[in-house]
Amino acid sequence: MLRMTHDDDGMNRYREALVAACAELQASGLVNSMYDWCKKAGLKSDATVRNFMNGRSRSLSIETYATLAAFAKRPIASLLGEVAPQTERERLILRGFRAAPESGKVAIEAQAQRELGDQ
Repeated sequence: MLRMTHDDDGMNRYREALVAACAELQASGLVNSMYDWCKKAGLKSDATVRNFMNGRSRSLSIETYATLAAFAKRPIASLLGEVAPQTERERLILRGFRAAPESGKVAIEAQAQRELGDQ
């Protein structure tokens, strides 16, 4: 029986980010493996994460990410491979960018680069 997998639908970048976060936790001695991370974080089972990592499921719930992130003491965005805003200024710029209509996003992005480039 042919089993469908979700390994080439753009989700690999999220899997790679999770693997990288786990590797950092292993290097710091907090966990021994992805399974260990799931267990120590308090997930009922590692099956959800395992299925996501091997391509059997397309994504993880925000609750799963939140649980893993809380244990790792890092923002959820870092587990998704994204850089989280660090300052209030960056958060405000990001909030404005997200709220802007598509036609205004290019101007906001250019302004943000000017604003944040001088830090």
